[in-house]
Amino acid sequence: MEPSGVEESSRARKYWEENIGSFSGFYDHGSDERLNGPPVVSWLYRRTALPIEKAFMARRHDLVCCFIDETIRSGMVVADIGCGNGIYTKIMAAKGAHVHAIDFAEAALDLTRRNLTPKELGNVSLARVNVLDTAIPKVDVALAVGVLPYIKSAATFFQHVMPSTKILLFNYLSRANILNVIRQKFDVLNVRGVHCHGDKEIQNLIQVHECAVSRRHRIATGFLIEARKISAAR
Repeated sequence: MEPSGVEESSRARKYWEENIGSFSGFYDHGSDERLNGPPVVSWLYRRTALPIEKAFMARRHDLVCCFIDETIRSGMVVADIGCGNGIYTKIMAAKGAHVHAIDFAEAALDLTRRNLTPKELGNVSLARVNVLDTAIPKVDVALAVGVLPYIKSAATFFQHVMPSTKILLFNYLSRANILNVIRQKFDVLNVRGVHCHGDKEIQNLIQVHECAVSRRHRIATGFLIEARKISAAR
């Protein structure tokens, strides 16, 4: 039987409550997160896929930072959906933007709060929000980096995000990628319980919400997409 959305969300929240601090190591020295699956699979994963994954995470990080540098300005209202350890919340708050840092894991909000200076914290609103249940606040720009891979219903994600922002930067794992095909077929290899989405499905959802893709970067087995409201892109 397929898990309900509530059960799926609860499992994902539990995973990130336990692992957000360790996963954040991807941005510096490594990752000590407790992966799902048998110990032998986790052992093999750490010695084969993890170094490659870390390199792609570094490239994604550079692209997100470039987007922030080009797009975010003082006085803007922005959302950092799935704020994690607050790495992007911190950068945007330091630029003078007001940041809605939201996550469904309280551990992520606590970690973000600890990583902000008092001045940066003055530009940040922290809130426990699950975008499967609740729409984000009205903002100029929204980031959802590393969020959609953990959401089964892309339609629900877009429904609760796109109407509230002019620009959205997000990433997803492509269902067409052969490595993702294997990962979805053999659940034991899906060590983080990620979900993949169809390229046409994502494109159609962007169009349904009267947006257009302004930039598209291939990242590992998926894409980093910058989508803008058609009115804002003109």
